[in-house]
Amino acid sequence: MQARPARRFRSRILILVAAASLVPAALLLGISLYLNGLVQRQMDREVDEALSLAINLEQALIDASLVRMRDRAVALAAHPAVVAALAGGGDPGPILDDFQRALPGADLIAVVGPDGRVVARAGAQASGERLSYGGLVDLVLSSAAPVHSPVVITAEELAGEPAGIQAQVRMPVIETPGSADPRTGQVLDEALALVGAAPVRDEGGRVLGAVLVSDILNNDHAIVDEVLQRSTHGLRVDASIALDGIRVTTTVPAVGGGRRAVGTLYSDVVMERLRSGQEYRGRALVGGWQWQRTIYVPLRDPSGQVIAAPFVGIPEAAFAQLARTTSVSTGVALLFAVLSVAGPILVAHRFADRLRQRDEGLAGLAAEIQGASDALARDGRKAWTAADDARAAAEEALRATEQAGESTGAARGRMRELEVTLARVNAGTDEQTRTLRHAARIVALVSQAVQESRSSFNAVLEALRAVMAAAQQGRQDVLRAAGALELLRLEAEPAESGEGASRLDRLIDDLEQAGRAVAECDAALEEIVSRIDEATERLWALAAIMNESGARAGAVSQQMADLTQVAEETAERLRATTEATREVISAVEAVAGDISAGVGLVRRARTHVDAAAEAHRRLDQLAERIQELARQLAESATHPPQ
Repeated sequence: MQARPARRFRSRILILVAAASLVPAALLLGISLYLNGLVQRQMDREVDEALSLAINLEQALIDASLVRMRDRAVALAAHPAVVAALAGGGDPGPILDDFQRALPGADLIAVVGPDGRVVARAGAQASGERLSYGGLVDLVLSSAAPVHSPVVITAEELAGEPAGIQAQVRMPVIETPGSADPRTGQVLDEALALVGAAPVRDEGGRVLGAVLVSDILNNDHAIVDEVLQRSTHGLRVDASIALDGIRVTTTVPAVGGGRRAVGTLYSDVVMERLRSGQEYRGRALVGGWQWQRTIYVPLRDPSGQVIAAPFVGIPEAAFAQLARTTSVSTGVALLFAVLSVAGPILVAHRFADRLRQRDEGLAGLAAEIQGASDALARDGRKAWTAADDARAAAEEALRATEQAGESTGAARGRMRELEVTLARVNAGTDEQTRTLRHAARIVALVSQAVQESRSSFNAVLEALRAVMAAAQQGRQDVLRAAGALELLRLEAEPAESGEGASRLDRLIDDLEQAGRAVAECDAALEEIVSRIDEATERLWALAAIMNESGARAGAVSQQMADLTQVAEETAERLRATTEATREVISAVEAVAGDISAGVGLVRRARTHVDAAAEAHRRLDQLAERIQELARQLAESATHPPQ
């Protein structure tokens, strides 16, 4: 009869312990899974942000190079030597060579006539062949306006260029896993170029031809290297530009590392999206051996056809370690959850076994409690001595607590001073941010002034041409007047009368004066031509400086924008620090309140110690009560709880 209630009691204990253990175990596992998911989402956001910034930077660098090529073409198209060569059949080749040496980065410079055929090239003598540049030549000749675009330059169009350019363009197409491109194993002999074109006009505005300035991207890694160098969030961001799926410039390493993976192919999945005019975002096999998170963007020629694609990507190996760490942490959390359930159950089972032993020992314990009640009287006398010691300890604790309260007050004052200091730092940071924004606006105004100066330069050139035309017209008028006087003199020579002779003398004098006027006009014209040539040379030098200034102003504007962003982030962090400081001050004030409460508690403890003496008088009554409890304990040993 006694064993059955005891077994029911032990079963209830095991069930309650198991239920109580499952709740914290489930919470532990759920929190671990939530934190791992949170870390993964944050990592995904940082990767997406880094890729978006990188592809925007790569496109901005491509656009900047296109604008630079167009501006150089415009400047060269306005050069008098180029205009004169197209108008009168001269050779502008030396001017093209000088221009290419003065402004590096222009890999190809060519001048074509109104029929699109080459008149002259920089660094080469070949001429006469017709250029298309993907329809860009026809576009600039028909629109009579400057244009720029990425284009594919065919092998036939490159045949007349220097051998060094042709060697730079040529590269083998390497077999790449993930791509079934039939060009594998062949040699790429076409160039992907960023080309700017400008029409050449005569004084009457008639289009005489066009100037083409090209930046060849094959094996030119300036753009992709800058994207890699400006990677954010501590992640390596690779960049490539491909001509119809063939990487012509890249930072992606070849298989095994080392050299660049130039000549490798984009995967077939990526090319299917790009050829349909859509960008590709997601996981892709890069270089045939490395999985990356990527963005591919289509690049079109003047006809709208997709000819190339910039790429940015982050190797998955960069965040694979973090993924492994989160997986391990989830496994550890699961292990702890299992242990948190199994451990208490085992302990509860052990506790149930102990209960049986308790039942057996309760009877003897009752007898021992009876003896302890006798010893309690003896311990009461010792309590008097302990009460005195406790009173002295309470006094010492009271003094220590009051000193802690004073120290906490001093700390609170210092934290207030720190809050004021941080407020001043915040104000200074905000002022610095406003200063940087003002400086950025000044740089933008400088860039605008450079553009306006360029327009003024073109106006000055037009004025010089007008002056030259007016001077030549004046000289022609003087020559016609001289010819008319000469005819009059010849008509007057047969006259014999005195009046005819007098008229002849006047005509001769007028003719001589006209001759002197013609000579003076020729001298003046030579002086004007000399001055105009000198002014033109200086204006061309000024144009080169203004172009360079414009490029630098753009770079400075970008740097000012970066500095402004850093200043704003610093201000935000300082504001967060100020908020944290305020929270610390609140915590210190709470601690001070707790210490004040502790002082009151210590004082109350001293009162309780004084009351201990009164409790001693009740010990005798307690001894009698203990004897009664011993009797009840003996009874409970034979009747376990239900």
